[in-house]
Amino acid sequence: MIDQSELQEKGYIIVPDLVPGPLLQPVIRAITDFLEVNLDDPTTWYRKDLGSNGIVPIHHHQAFWDVRQYEPVYRLYADLLKTDDLWVRLDRASFKPPWRWEHPDKKDDSQIHLDSHPEKVFLPRYQGIST
Repeated sequence: MIDQSELQEKGYIIVPDLVPGPLLQPVIRAITDFLEVNLDDPTTWYRKDLGSNGIVPIHHHQAFWDVRQYEPVYRLYADLLKTDDLWVRLDRASFKPPWRWEHPDKKDDSQIHLDSHPEKVFLPRYQGIST
């Protein structure tokens, strides 16, 4: 069970190392394959315009599903929502490479994309972010 006092106070919690690297690698590969991006070659990071929020239009990829089914992730959301009956609304990813002088038109000051305004949500809604 997680301590929800930080969530209530700040509006978010950080759960370090919740998803192990070997489970994240297929997610990263799915994103980079779709975008035709080579993470070792920054010149490939800016070829596709993903808009200001960086949403990658791949949905319900198996790699995302594998992370959702990982017991510690499932348990975290079940604890937050106080139910074991969870359902997936939409799996998707975001890709926001850092700003570079060579790509001044790709400047994005936002650090995070939220699916809804936090002050206008009446039911508990949570999203996970991995960096």
